[in-house]
Amino acid sequence: MEINIRKYSSQLINIVKDDNVINNVVSIIGFMLLLKKRGILSDAKKVYTYGNDSISEFISLMLINESKDVIDIWSLISQDFHILKDSTVRNLAYIIDKVVAQEYLAVVFDEVIKQSAKELSKEIGQSFQPTEISELIFKLTDSVTPMVVYNPFAGMASYGVLFGKKHHYIGQEIDRYVWAIGKIRLILNDAYVYCKLPLFRTACN
Repeated sequence: MEINIRKYSSQLINIVKDDNVINNVVSIIGFMLLLKKRGILSDAKKVYTYGNDSISEFISLMLINESKDVIDIWSLISQDFHILKDSTVRNLAYIIDKVVAQEYLAVVFDEVIKQSAKELSKEIGQSFQPTEISELIFKLTDSVTPMVVYNPFAGMASYGVLFGKKHHYIGQEIDRYVWAIGKIRLILNDAYVYCKLPLFRTACN
């Protein structure tokens, strides 16, 4: 099922903005897409049946059996979900689960980042390198022989989503929020197999 990436990404952003949440749009949508990637997003649609449990408590329960990578990301951005209404999470979960196929998750997230950087926060754009530049550098430096690539300024995984699929890539990122976004991008792009990712202060890019 093909979707209009730009239009659909705008719809997701507007759902979060309508809840008067501006600065946390990227992390919230990114983590919901990550839940879809991990095959557990459908459970999030049941959030309204869990009595007095908060959204963050409910998601934490869903992640008990998840990988350390996902739990580490959640430990950093779970606070972003404290300010959301249950209805906002339900709307995001329903639309993402129903509309977005697995092959579109990464491109939808990139579009969400691009639109947010342009319309909501310039700070987001400072850590997100245009995909065209990343692809050019990758083409110029790629090798048929596996390489070890190190990037001390990881950002939001601009190089890792390319190098991490076939080379050993090590990146560092001091900003924990940016680290989490970069890690989400790596997972959505299936580019984390060869990445080394010490917790928090370093990240594959």
